[in-house]
Amino acid sequence: MQDFRISVPGGDLAARLWKPTLPTSRGSKAPLLLMHDSLGCIEMWKSFPTQLSEHLNRPVIAYDRLGYGQSSARVSLPSPSFMEEEADVFLPAVLESFHLDSVILLGHSVGGAIALVAASRLGHRTPAVISISAPTYMEAATFCAVAQAKARAEKDNTISKLSKYHGNKADLVFASWTETWLSPQFASWSLHEVLPKVKSAVLTIQGDHDEFGTVKHSQLICDFAGGPCQQLIVQGGGHLPHRENPTGILNEISAFLSEGSL
Repeated sequence: MQDFRISVPGGDLAARLWKPTLPTSRGSKAPLLLMHDSLGCIEMWKSFPTQLSEHLNRPVIAYDRLGYGQSSARVSLPSPSFMEEEADVFLPAVLESFHLDSVILLGHSVGGAIALVAASRLGHRTPAVISISAPTYMEAATFCAVAQAKARAEKDNTISKLSKYHGNKADLVFASWTETWLSPQFASWSLHEVLPKVKSAVLTIQGDHDEFGTVKHSQLICDFAGGPCQQLIVQGGGHLPHRENPTGILNEISAFLSEGSL
């Protein structure tokens, strides 16, 4: 495991690389790049990157978006176009830093949406995308879940819990999530125009008890994606299927990549 700093507009990004224990052959397959959720960071992936690297026998990279984890702080809330900005400005800097011509994007929640936006722009450089619990539009269930999380934040000591991972950036991290997703400007947000431009192979994973969105999101990805798409609905699964059932999710990801010779 190695840690890196990547210079970008506005500061530095923290990044981490995991390499599998077993040696990989020359011309080994594309590494996985992880995109975290609205409150996430490298550390909040827990043991999942290590498990991925060992299970798939390929490198795994994760980074903290600007304003999160160990990356530089933001001075203001992200714009409503933050997904496009991530795909156009920050992700290319990560790819360049690691000299990656080809990468498989794996994103959780909004990280999955960002991965899809990035794939629509990067073309052949992203042979596959794995989206876990990714939103595709502002569903009523999503709005309500975010509003409820904001309302009970003080009672749940949310900021204190986030401070463990984000330090003094925790307040802005939480506000970046709630104020963006609950804003009137974001009410019409969707991936409807993005998905047909995604030519990568896609595996979409969603629990049928996801508290932040219904399985309509997973179905929409497969209905509108411009490339081949596989859908996995996790029975009884919530918003974190990779943490709730890591072995099952690892096996599904491995099968998806093997079947596509990716």
